[in-house]
Amino acid sequence: MRCFVAIAIPESTRVRLVETLVTLRRRRHDARWVAPENLHVSLAFLGEVPDNELNGISGILTNVANGVRSFTLKICGAGTFGPPRHPRVLWAGIPASTELTALHAALSTQLSERGFRTDDREYSPHVTLARFSRPGNCRPVTEWLEQCGQTEFGPVDAREILLMESVLEPQGARYRPVKFFRLADSGTRKV
Repeated sequence: MRCFVAIAIPESTRVRLVETLVTLRRRRHDARWVAPENLHVSLAFLGEVPDNELNGISGILTNVANGVRSFTLKICGAGTFGPPRHPRVLWAGIPASTELTALHAALSTQLSERGFRTDDREYSPHVTLARFSRPGNCRPVTEWLEQCGQTEFGPVDAREILLMESVLEPQGARYRPVKFFRLADSGTRKV
C-alpha cells in the first residue's frame, strides 16, 4: 500500500482554494490539478508499505500524536517550486508554525529510528495545488500569483494526523484515509 501522513484541510478552505483557481485551470489545462478532496498538508511520504508494517507505523503515529497538542494553521500565500519560467509545482503556503515544525520533527525522528526513509530537505509546509510536467505557458501562473499570491485561503484546525493511502489511477491519484490519530488534547474523534 502506497502511504503518506497528512493533516486534513476543512472543506471551507478547500472550496476557497479551488474557487481562486477556476480561471487558471482553464488557462493551464495541461497541468495535473490536485482534486479538491485530495488537498492536504503533507507531513511525511512513506512510499510502498507492506501490510505487516502498518501496525508499527500506527504505533509511531499514536506516539507522535500523543506528544503534540492540537493547533491551528493558516493557509495563505502561494508560490511555485522550480524556476519561475518553468515551475514544476504550484502551491499554497503555510506560514512558519512552531507546532507544525515540532510535529514534523517528531514524526521524522521516530520514522527514521524505525528504519523508514525520510526527506533530508528542510521541511517546507505547503498544499500542492498542481504539477506541471511540461513548461507550457507560464504567463497564466505568473498572473495568478500576482493576483492571488497573498490571499488568505483559510484556517486548518490540526486536531489529528492521518495515515493516508494513495491509489494511483489513470485519471490521477485518489487518497483514502486508513487511520486517524487524535492529537493529545483533541478528545475522541466523532465519525
